[in-house]
Amino acid sequence: MACAALLALPAPEASAQNIVRTAGLSFGSFLAGNGGNVQIGSNGSWSKGGSVILMGQGANAAAAQFIITGSAGAGYTITLPADHVVLLSNQDGHSMPVNGFISSMSTLSPTLKELRVGASLSVGANQAAGSYSGHYNISVEYQ
Repeated sequence: MACAALLALPAPEASAQNIVRTAGLSFGSFLAGNGGNVQIGSNGSWSKGGSVILMGQGANAAAAQFIITGSAGAGYTITLPADHVVLLSNQDGHSMPVNGFISSMSTLSPTLKELRVGASLSVGANQAAGSYSGHYNISVEYQ
């Protein structure tokens, strides 16, 4: 799943800010069964609800990861997509909604942070098989 990340810059006296995606959000391989959901935690955990069957021990499942360079000690606000806004679609026009976006931030150094993003994919009963993709936006605003 692709992501466009917006980084809102603080006042001009602060140092430059930068955000780079290092891994995309992926729900891995699964069978729909009678439907349910597939969750990716911000820590990369992979789980399911309902009758979805997870395949391949999560080899392709992953939280999105971003490296953020900013001012030491700066505060920030993260804005994630709202529920019922993001859809994954396949080439045949079938879709699945992505909801419940979550994030966690860890400090790598005084000027480097790692942002991890997870979410929940709603899978319909007998959802059509295929490769699904989509886009979402997040923003990190330094203050």
